[in-house]
Amino acid sequence: MRIKTLCSLMAAGLFAGAVGAACGTDISYPVPPTEDFTVSLAGANEVPPVTTTASGTVLLSVAFDTMLSYRIDVAAIDSPTVVRLFSGAAGVGGGDTLVVMFSGPATCNATNVTSPSCRAGYTGTINPAQVKPSQLTKIPLSYGATPRARFDSMMVLMRNGTAYVNVHNRANPTGHMRGQIQPM
Repeated sequence: MRIKTLCSLMAAGLFAGAVGAACGTDISYPVPPTEDFTVSLAGANEVPPVTTTASGTVLLSVAFDTMLSYRIDVAAIDSPTVVRLFSGAAGVGGGDTLVVMFSGPATCNATNVTSPSCRAGYTGTINPAQVKPSQLTKIPLSYGATPRARFDSMMVLMRNGTAYVNVHNRANPTGHMRGQIQPM
């Protein structure tokens, strides 16, 4: 019964599209409204600064003001262990962890040798993913009583430049390179 219903719905959709095309009606699909951000990662942005040849960029996009998607690209970093989104202004250490964007394996062995965490001089993408407000359970309650309120608080920090991304590695477990989140 389900297959018959599904087939009927698909046929109805195809018919509507064919009728619209035959009548000269353009069929368009809505593009979700997005808000985009960028981060330039460098060791010089760490507090205190770290001397490194590693670099990177992070692209963040928020669709429908409800879903944060991100992509982390790095170059020449040895064994990245964790990537976090923190609250905090440029040049200020610490801050609250808002999102854990990547967490590598605790130890490296033959089964996880392809993980960025287990590679010297890694260049490539680390863990592209998405975060919904309901996943923001680790953010302190001072940011809001509900996941939605915490997401909104995080968005305010991202919009005004008081949030940053920090990439940690085995050599610098407190932070190897960092960059402030900037609206595009």
